[in-house]
Amino acid sequence: MYTLFMIFAKFITRAMTKLSPEVCGSMKIYNFEEKVMLNTVYIRVWVFPNAISIWCGTNSAFSNLCASVPVRMSPIPPSIPLLSCSDKCQSLAQRLALRLNIPVFVSFENMDGLNDIELMSKAEKSIFNYVKEIMRNDIEEPIH
Repeated sequence: MYTLFMIFAKFITRAMTKLSPEVCGSMKIYNFEEKVMLNTVYIRVWVFPNAISIWCGTNSAFSNLCASVPVRMSPIPPSIPLLSCSDKCQSLAQRLALRLNIPVFVSFENMDGLNDIELMSKAEKSIFNYVKEIMRNDIEEPIH
C-alpha cells in the first residue's frame, strides 16, 4: 500500500511539474521536484491572491504531507508556520519577497540529512524560477 502511494505521489508530482495547478477557490497549488545532491526535494507552492507560501521537504516528508492533509480539506498543512521560524527560512522568504514584490512564507521540513544551508544554496534558484513562472502564468490567467 505504501509503495503504491509513493508511485502515485511521484506520478502526480511529475505531472504537475508542467505548471498545471490544483485550484481551490481563490488559491492555486503547485508541486515540483528538484534533485539536490542525491536526494529529491519536493516543493509545494500555495499561490494566494496577495501572498505565496512555499514548503520544501524530501520524499518521506512530502508523502506524509500528502497523506495527512488532503489539499481540498486544508489549503496549508499545520506544519507550515504563518511566519517563518528559522533565520534561514526567513532570509529566503525575504529575498524572494523582494524579487517577486509579494509577501512570501517559507518552511523546510525533514531534509533527511541535508542541512538547510545546502538545500537553499542548491535549490533557491530553482525555487525562484518556479515561483517566477507561476507568477507569470497567474498574470496571464488571473485567479478568480
